[in-house]
Amino acid sequence: MNNPQDFLEKVQKITLQSKENTHRYIRLAYAAQKDIERKNRLKSNLCIHCFYLMGAVWAGAAMTKTNCSICGKELIFGSTEIDKICTDCAKKHRLCKDIDYKQRRKI
Repeated sequence: MNNPQDFLEKVQKITLQSKENTHRYIRLAYAAQKDIERKNRLKSNLCIHCFYLMGAVWAGAAMTKTNCSICGKELIFGSTEIDKICTDCAKKHRLCKDIDYKQRRKI
């Protein structure tokens, strides 16, 4: 990047993206703190962290099979983004479907 103008434009673009990301994080934190989508979150069997703060997930478009980590039931997903446990186990044990086995993530 030998052209100073190109460098300045890149800096401005990155700065703008950073500002936009900061505002987005603040909105997400507020939504999580107030749990403004509580009904939808509980319907999805996700904890506050996963529902509000995980954001968009990059996943491959491929049918993916896995088993529930608790009951062993086969789970099939339309992408590589998968849940760790089935909905039935999430409800039964009051756990987030995207559980990473940490107590803090309980619903």
